[in-house]
Amino acid sequence: FAAGLQRRMSSADIGRAFHRLDHILAIDDWSLVIDNGPDGQVWHQSAGSQRPTTLVRLRFVAEGVPFGRMLEILRPEFELGNNRRKLLPASASLSIEKQFVQVLQPGDAVVELSVLHFPEALLRSMKTVAMMSSAVDFSQAVKARNTVRRDYPRAGQASMVYMPTELSGQRSPYYVVMSSVEDGASCLVEHFMETPWPEFPEWWIPSLSEYVSSTRNTLMKTASPEVIGSVIDFYGIVSLRSCSRGPPLLPFTKESLAAMGLSLAVNSSDSVEVQGFTWIPAQRDGFCFATYLEFLVAFVIKVPGTVYDTLDGRRIVPYQAVISVVHWELAGDRFRALFRAQQAAYRRLHGGRHAPKVYFGKSPSFLEGAVEYPEIPEERITQRNTFVELVEGSPKVRTRAAEYP
Repeated sequence: FAAGLQRRMSSADIGRAFHRLDHILAIDDWSLVIDNGPDGQVWHQSAGSQRPTTLVRLRFVAEGVPFGRMLEILRPEFELGNNRRKLLPASASLSIEKQFVQVLQPGDAVVELSVLHFPEALLRSMKTVAMMSSAVDFSQAVKARNTVRRDYPRAGQASMVYMPTELSGQRSPYYVVMSSVEDGASCLVEHFMETPWPEFPEWWIPSLSEYVSSTRNTLMKTASPEVIGSVIDFYGIVSLRSCSRGPPLLPFTKESLAAMGLSLAVNSSDSVEVQGFTWIPAQRDGFCFATYLEFLVAFVIKVPGTVYDTLDGRRIVPYQAVISVVHWELAGDRFRALFRAQQAAYRRLHGGRHAPKVYFGKSPSFLEGAVEYPEIPEERITQRNTFVELVEGSPKVRTRAAEYP
């Protein structure tokens, strides 16, 4: 019960956290308390008796870091790299390690943060930051939901939230908001946190001054060409084209058809035999290429749950899919061979020379509106059901295509 309650709370809290960010960004009476020049500024906003907390804003410009690169850095999967773990040296006196627990969807993950080395003064002050419970022991990893939203709060911006997932203690989020400046050549970066005092404490100024400078230095080092070039792309975009005669086809073996009781429904007018498979058109209504692609990828590498129809809190168009680059490369030649068989079956079934094609590496195209955030599942999906159950009943089929590309 407690685990299920925690998952539901984590999902709901993420939505409330972004709603809270809307209110924070609407505040205009900030007071400047630290000005480190190019290393950043610190502002605060105290509400006195109206709110028993103080909001703190860290602000600096990441010069020469384009918006697109900054969005990659904000995404929690960035630190996965090749080893699913990356050490972030904030300064000579500060080191933080991020360990991934689970990727829920692109730009949305559960992580564990461990402080490897922290200056004592900064450690004392960070224990008061509301993203952490007051009972948190910094010698232990802290588990948090790390979520990014693209084009939020408005186009040309992106927001990230860290939300602790533990049930006990204070659960206030920590925010990062970035905005494109200088025609996209640089980024304005702002951090927001809520502290448990009705008035800003003057004794906190030295620690915050070090913190904002360390944060900017970390970001600039991470965004350097040397680091960026050594980190692989975690996701790629696959696009579907040339479906002029309807959706692509799904492969079935005779055994799978018989096991599902569909052998009587298959005849020469709606199926075709090619390379040992019976090929049947995917369902036309509500067709989602991400769902279809996951069937085929799981068919050849037996690893489900690697294809998505969202990226950074926005849903992509129905004829595109987001896939883990590692799994796309793993599927490789086996996927291409299976899809060539699908193309041959498509031409034989429908006639003509055209057949569906897939392209990897295109830019994503987005639908309007934000994505609902999923609950944290107890464990990663380990097995999918049959193709037909996935096509007709999968909860991942959320979009409807007006026509095929």
